[in-house]
Parts: sequence; C-alpha cells; structure tokens
Amino acid sequence: MNDLFAWLEEQEPCCPPDGPLNKAINYILNRRDELSCFLGDGAVPLDNNICERAIRPVVMGRKAWLFAGSLMAGNRAAQIMSLL
Repeated sequence: MNDLFAWLEEQEPCCPPDGPLNKAINYILNRRDELSCFLGDGAVPLDNNICERAIRPVVMGRKAWLFAGSLMAGNRAAQIMSLL
C-alpha cells in the first residue's frame, strides 16, 4: 500500500488540477488511513457487505411501500417501519 500511495503522490502533480483523475487520486490520498486500517487488524472486514445486506429489504421496499392504499394503512405501515 505504501508503494501505491507513493506512486499516486508522484502522479498527482502531472494531472490537470480540475480533472477527474486528479480528483480520484486526491480522494485516495485523503483517505489513506481509512483505506489502510484493515492491514493492521485482520478482524476488520474489507467491505461492508454485511451492513448493506441488513438494510437492503428496507431500501428495496421504499418504492413498493410508497402507496399504502389508504391513510389508515399508511399510518400502520409507518408505525411498523418505525420499529425496524
């Protein structure tokens, strides 16, 4: 990872300051600690798939639950969703 960060630091001055490549390089360099935290602790997962899977049903249901059918059904759905 140190080699990658060193290479990115070398490439950054060569890119146009407002270009997308410069923005991508700065994004990575500004998050150096966050991107490297898994190297020091093997228990840190490489991704957040567990969290993403946990909230997926709620996110997928947003469109389906947009129209509840009636005001009373909408109130009940809101009460149930507040428990989640």
